[in-house]
Amino acid sequence: FLACAIAAIRTQSSFRPRKLCYPCPTAHYASCSPVVRSGGRFAFARSQHRAIVASCRAVVAAAVAMGAALPTMVVCCGRVRPRRLDEDKATWYFIRHGEAQAAVGASPAAADAAQILTAQGRAVVAEKRRGWLQAEGLNQWMVDETKEVPGRFVASSPAARCLETATELLSMPALHIVPVPYLHDGLINKNASFCRLWDELGCAPLRAYLIADKEGAVSAYAQAALRDLYELMPPYLSDGCEITTVLVFGHAVGLAAIACELAMLRGIVKMEAILDANHAEVTAFKVALHEVAYLT
Repeated sequence: FLACAIAAIRTQSSFRPRKLCYPCPTAHYASCSPVVRSGGRFAFARSQHRAIVASCRAVVAAAVAMGAALPTMVVCCGRVRPRRLDEDKATWYFIRHGEAQAAVGASPAAADAAQILTAQGRAVVAEKRRGWLQAEGLNQWMVDETKEVPGRFVASSPAARCLETATELLSMPALHIVPVPYLHDGLINKNASFCRLWDELGCAPLRAYLIADKEGAVSAYAQAALRDLYELMPPYLSDGCEITTVLVFGHAVGLAAIACELAMLRGIVKMEAILDANHAEVTAFKVALHEVAYLT
């Protein structure tokens, strides 16, 4: 990141001024600050975010001292222009988290978010890594855990059990996973109608929810969550590769709703695999350009 800023200063490159885009994945850590920005996607912990902002301010100060004219920019982990559906040719995988420990916490929402995987849950994750993940050819990415995988974009609910499932299944550090708060909040804190349906139906196939949903809560959740995912997805990865595979880790029913919404937008008609499956732990709904599947 700093190399991009330094190179710009040295070459006196003219950057196009940009405004802070919404939503920013680091908004739950700290507010974005005016600094030089280069394209790409970043996800930082609070200390890293502050360090980067401080370093970039120092670079900008040095540039100004050398007489460079740089417009004000922002560091943002998202993208300035939302990704459009017609740009998206990737295959998507919607993966439910593994078995987690019982919820214990100060509030139901906090307890739910803090659940971690059980030993059995981690064992199932390892089994699925040798199962559908390998069958899809996705295990070939686990050659070097220190490098970004070409063409892969990974997003997750911020719930601990979802992030842990992602890191265990893909053998990747959590730093490379983009948190999407609405994947979790939209099911609990921001959608009372969805909560009532969950209390009534529990972990049931999506079709049962769509039949019982008289207020459009399920489709509203799916549309908002998919919009957030597209907002956070860059046009290209930091290494310049086109995104060909998207993996989203989240929760039962919610993931099915998003998968169904994406399939409908792509004009896919046969969606029984999504509508009628009871989304089991560490299984995935696959949405390609012209078909869907349930991977167990």
